Amino acid sequence: MLFPSERLDGASLVEAPGLTPAFVGHIDEPAEPEVSSSGLPGLRVRGWVISTRGRAVRVRLGIGDPLTEVACDQPRPEVLTALAGHYGDVGEHCGFSAFVQLPDTGGAEPLSLVLEVDDGEVATRRRFRVARTDESAPVRADYKATWEAVAVDLDSAKVSVAGYTDEEKYEQTAAATVHVLEQTVGIRPDDEILEIGCGVGRVGKALAPRCKRWVGTDVSANMLRHARERLSGLDNVELVELNGWDLAPIPSSSLDVVYCTVVFMHLDEWERFGYVQESMRVLRPGGRIYIDNFNLCSDDGWAFFMEMSESYHPLGRPPNISKSSTPDELRTYLERAGFTDVRLGPNEGLFVHAWGAAPLQPSEAAAETQ
Repeated sequence: MLFPSERLDGASLVEAPGLTPAFVGHIDEPAEPEVSSSGLPGLRVRGWVISTRGRAVRVRLGIGDPLTEVACDQPRPEVLTALAGHYGDVGEHCGFSAFVQLPDTGGAEPLSLVLEVDDGEVATRRRFRVARTDESAPVRADYKATWEAVAVDLDSAKVSVAGYTDEEKYEQTAAATVHVLEQTVGIRPDDEILEIGCGVGRVGKALAPRCKRWVGTDVSANMLRHARERLSGLDNVELVELNGWDLAPIPSSSLDVVYCTVVFMHLDEWERFGYVQESMRVLRPGGRIYIDNFNLCSDDGWAFFMEMSESYHPLGRPPNISKSSTPDELRTYLERAGFTDVRLGPNEGLFVHAWGAAPLQPSEAAAETQ
């Protein structure tokens, strides 16, 4: 990310020779990284400039030559209010907003943002150092960093996983998810159940009272902290922090059901399959698995896919943006991991549902056929 690192206010922005301020103004900080319609990286620079003598000003802006003329045609009412009576009639518009393309220097050369102001009598330039931050762009697969950042407080965590904070709505959607699990993998009182990506415990709060043991796992310690508070009244709940790509803390053959709901959209394909493989490891013979995702093949799912496509430039997509699946993708994960009796739910809605069972041991399979 790049941004002008020097903040300047008031009369210090641009001065005429002899230290008599000819202009006052400000460049808003930080400038925002932006990509042009042709895919070129740059900065969106915003600010304002006025002449202290009430003259019209020309503003030119750029990184290196040539500079580009920028129109001061945007209203900045807060500026006009603050400066009323100080410099005569400064007009209704003094703000500017400009895209400044970044040259490709490979990071080896320092960059300066040049602001040139001219009122027809006095012309002057001011340079701003452009600093490269040490932070690299967020990486989608760094799930821990991504979800820790959005779950600092409970409301932020709720919005990041569901889009709302209302507890009553959380309870309603949790009940709906439990109903789906009952209709697909079945829920029994003696089941030991694990959720991959439990978040703040939305589903766990409704499901834990229906089973012997409920294990909520998540990559974010902040999410688990909120879940612990929400589920504090349940004594059969266990919360486990994951590394982001497997179920390493969970013993093999220790569970009856593993489910993962509204999580696959935030994972890359390799991690999706990785969690399915790990589910096979931690399930007992005959254990059940359920997974879901946005359905790329349905009308509703395609509309959502296009919404995501049109909402972000390819270089500006957030690391936790939702990515859909096809029914065949989910079926393939389950079958390749060795699950049997793989089934898919209705394909006409926003979601595709898939579930299956871990193979029985030979002795158990023979007993069931007798």
